Amino acid sequence: MPDTEDTLQFTLETDSARPLYLQLRDRIIGDIRRGRYKAGSAIPSISALEAATNASRVTVIRALTRLTEDGFIFPQHGKGYYVAERGQKTLLAVVAPFDLRGVHYSSRLLAGVELAGQSLGFDIMETPCGTTEPEFESAVQQAVFERGARRLVVVPPVDSLEAAGRFLGQLRGAHRLVVADRGLAGHFPSLRQDRTAGYWLLAGHLKDIGARRVATVGFASDFEEDLPLHGVLRQAGLMVVAPDVPHADALDSFDGIDAVCCADDYIAARIHLARRDASGRAPFALTGCNRTAHGHVVPGGLTTIDPGLVEMGRLAATMLAEDLDSDSTRDVLVAPQLVIGASTQQYASR
Repeated sequence: MPDTEDTLQFTLETDSARPLYLQLRDRIIGDIRRGRYKAGSAIPSISALEAATNASRVTVIRALTRLTEDGFIFPQHGKGYYVAERGQKTLLAVVAPFDLRGVHYSSRLLAGVELAGQSLGFDIMETPCGTTEPEFESAVQQAVFERGARRLVVVPPVDSLEAAGRFLGQLRGAHRLVVADRGLAGHFPSLRQDRTAGYWLLAGHLKDIGARRVATVGFASDFEEDLPLHGVLRQAGLMVVAPDVPHADALDSFDGIDAVCCADDYIAARIHLARRDASGRAPFALTGCNRTAHGHVVPGGLTTIDPGLVEMGRLAATMLAEDLDSDSTRDVLVAPQLVIGASTQQYASR
């Protein structure tokens, strides 16, 4: 039986929002990941865990039940609990914002990681982080130090990339990581959306349907690299008559708009709802830009750009399976695809 004083004696955080049994579960998983308990070896008994953690018997049993359900341990009648094979897989954590605003982005990235990661022998863990640097660091520390992750796909907060870069730099060497879609290329292995290529796909489609006068909504608010959209539209021969309109009502100030390009699909969906006629059509061609709401709200689907997030996740898992140098700064642009829906096809058919 392992020495519980050496391995598991710690105080559960009674004032934490995370339930006590999950804290204990996380700690045992971390010990398994770090190699303290090998596949087939016993973990401490229920009584030993009670003594080592000052937790109640109910809490300990609940933690062990969850570990069993998750496939990390298995019971042997009259002997205790033993480590299963799952705990010996390399843990790959996807640290990304899974809040209301970020869930569509992060869930597709996670889907790509799972698509490739499971066949590569990784155990995949979703690790939600907030939008601030302290929340991001806390999520990474939980994944690494409590759960034992040695591979990371991270989406740092866009407003504090410099601080996030310094923090992630401390993990290099002992951990492999890939930064997804943030401005840290040149410092870490990175995968990025090729936004400019997506803009050219969008501009070409608008020309194909006969649009000439274009308004844009929301492109100056989040990412500086979004601003070249206006340049791409103009180079494609389109007239940007209303650059970065602040909201849908402001479109009334401009005459003869053929198309409205929105930085976010949900903005496009709201404009569609506000401006549709009795037949359900908007008076102009309408596009999104990130496939967060494709097929939602707009009958027949919204024309938008699929930024290739599933492919980005797949490539991230593949890169982490390779023998990357600890100081690698490999940078990969992921090609987008144009998804054509009724929101522009209806305009072309008029």
